[in-house]
Amino acid sequence: HDCAKVFELVRKDEGYVNGFGRRVDVEEEPIYGLVKSADLKEMIITEPKRFVIVTQKRIGEDTAYIKRYFPKLYRYLADYGELLQSRKSAVYKNNPPFAMFGIGEYSFAPFKVVISGMHKQPQFALLLPYRDKPVMVDDTCYLLGFQDIASAIFVWALLNHPSIQELLSAITFADAKRPFTKHVLMRLDIHALARDVAYSDVVDFVRRHSDSLLAQISQEKWSAFLASLTSPIQAPEQLTLF
Repeated sequence: HDCAKVFELVRKDEGYVNGFGRRVDVEEEPIYGLVKSADLKEMIITEPKRFVIVTQKRIGEDTAYIKRYFPKLYRYLADYGELLQSRKSAVYKNNPPFAMFGIGEYSFAPFKVVISGMHKQPQFALLLPYRDKPVMVDDTCYLLGFQDIASAIFVWALLNHPSIQELLSAITFADAKRPFTKHVLMRLDIHALARDVAYSDVVDFVRRHSDSLLAQISQEKWSAFLASLTSPIQAPEQLTLF
């Protein structure tokens, strides 16, 4: 990850510290929660352990706004200007200063269903907003983004259904470095599965993991969700930040 030590932060003593151990004092707005594969052992993630500075909302977006609207962040990034300019990846050539890649509209979906490409077992986690902001994932993860929590919960339950788990176990190699790839995930057909799963099964799954989430779903919402599935849900997009 090019310059991850600059962009990735952890919270310590009510402040942020970067990968070099330096305390970081920048505006809060461009800082988002960050989840990596190691964090996806939990089925529901409500509070990230890491954070990331996000400088763009789409690839190629002009970053000149940072100096005007976020002067502290601009000074911080400028301090690492030489390091940032030395990033080796070709995607940074002819791009604005402090650019990122793999960023897009899906990155800012408030609710996400996420799987680690690196884990040996096919577990999908439900990723919820933190402090009213979407949480980002790194390039070891694949995601599906949603604007409403009910749809996210339904897909989360379906992807963790035994039939999906059995299929993924059958078509992947556990000894592979990245057992779950975009190619593998493209083979999942949630549309077909959803037709064969009863709403009561979804409720049972959600209840096992979080009683509080039950208030977010209903039979009516389940019916509307099924009606919205006019075609198979495509595999999660891969989000790479650095």
